Amino acid sequence: MNGIDTNKKYIEVAKKIKSLEFANFYNSSIEKFTKQKKKFDIVICLGVSHLYKKFDNLLKNLLALSKKSGTIIVDGFFNQYDMDLLIFYKDYSVKKFNKKVEFKNDFNHFSIKRVIEQLKKLKIKKY
Repeated sequence: MNGIDTNKKYIEVAKKIKSLEFANFYNSSIEKFTKQKKKFDIVICLGVSHLYKKFDNLLKNLLALSKKSGTIIVDGFFNQYDMDLLIFYKDYSVKKFNKKVEFKNDFNHFSIKRVIEQLKKLKIKKY
């Protein structure tokens, strides 16, 4: 079993879990990890789909990690409407660090319909 996360703290916590001592953990983004050309039977993506501006980018990276006959499981925030919700916000707490406050886009709700369209476009047969 392999796990990746961009947050080093999460990697350190996972390494301390006794039942996961057989697993390998990598501090990496999925984009960088796919460059290693490793392929897996099962690829699970939990709770990060909302961080992508385009769901198809995430899906392409997951496909790059999966063996041809592999399984991909994606859990995340999806909406039932025929629209993707891209959420922008300003974090004014950074003002105390003398940083400029700008809009960020770190949380999105993709339409289930749009996700299915992407799966069909990429010729994924089961979903």
